[in-house]
Amino acid sequence: MNRKNNNNRGFSLIEIIVTIAIMAVVTAGAVSIYSLINSSKLKSMAGKVNDAISDVRSDTLTKEGVYGYLMKYDNTEKCCTIYLYKDGNTANPYKKISLGSSGRYYVKDKSGNPYYLDKVDTNGLNFEFEKSDGSFKFIKATSSGTAIDMDNYIYVSYSGKVKKIKLVKLTGKHYIE
Repeated sequence: MNRKNNNNRGFSLIEIIVTIAIMAVVTAGAVSIYSLINSSKLKSMAGKVNDAISDVRSDTLTKEGVYGYLMKYDNTEKCCTIYLYKDGNTANPYKKISLGSSGRYYVKDKSGNPYYLDKVDTNGLNFEFEKSDGSFKFIKATSSGTAIDMDNYIYVSYSGKVKKIKLVKLTGKHYIE
């Protein structure tokens, strides 16, 4: 007697190919969403820095006094922080913006060496605007108290990608590249 075994175990080649194709589509979608989220986070971080620059410039041109911007590591917040100050009083800022610990913020010297503003040392970026025309009065980057001849960009990096904020000295303009 010849009995057929209807208890078929295993998958056909077509079933395996369809399953792999579905997994590939789902994985590609997840990777693109992750990349989109990272890109959005980087834009937000750069926008926060750029908006603070706009605030200082606007305050200088419209209010009494000279307003300034100081960006450096804050030991109490444990992250890079922007301090907006008035009349050179960096010790008593009128506004403090914590940038969080998720990204990196730095400037570069003319040779391309980075100076990270989110490290626990004395690296910092400081500038003020001219009241008369809105141009930069000075842009001063320092590392351990020594002035850095910087390349006029603030770099914001997150998850391996970088956005640059260009500072145009003569006009006071600034924009995200």
